[in-house]
Amino acid sequence: MAIDEVEALVKEADLVWLTDIEFLAAPKIKRIRRDIPIVAHLHSYALICPWWGALYGFRDVCMERCSAWRITRCKQEINRELAGIGILGRFHADLYYFLDFAKGPADFARWRRLMRGVLDFIDGFIPVSRSLWDIHVAHIPELKGKPHAVIYNPATLPLKYVKPDPNEPYGDYILYASGSNPAKGPHTLLDAWRHLERVS
Repeated sequence: MAIDEVEALVKEADLVWLTDIEFLAAPKIKRIRRDIPIVAHLHSYALICPWWGALYGFRDVCMERCSAWRITRCKQEINRELAGIGILGRFHADLYYFLDFAKGPADFARWRRLMRGVLDFIDGFIPVSRSLWDIHVAHIPELKGKPHAVIYNPATLPLKYVKPDPNEPYGDYILYASGSNPAKGPHTLLDAWRHLERVS
């Protein structure tokens, strides 16, 4: 799509809806038309986390504002976790641990430069859950005053879209219908499943 076509669409629109990969377009959109409302759909953590995960070291949901030191430690813990489960070799985990002392601050600086001022151009937010909004507000307290409305991702019904045979009795299986972002909790779901197996 040509730039002049995008400008025409912005000039005619009543509202612009952006998702996380498009947040950086907000300042450009406001330059085309200052009075157009921009709504950000929050379904990941791109505004608050350089790697969009908001899961500190693959262990805890990150509830603190990011910094050069924090992202460095987070990356180091992630590499250790990956080595612990065999995805990354011990040598590479140790190598990355030391490289992250330079790469962490560089990644943080690049992310901050990209995101600088983006929030000033977004007029409202639609998070997909209350907890996602709370995590964003913990990182960016200024969001508390911005208009927002939680709109949950819908569950698909009827069951024929979830189970091959809607008459099939419920069994011992889990349907996880989400992305691979660890902050969404697939590991928590698996831990709960293992716990239930031990208890029953």
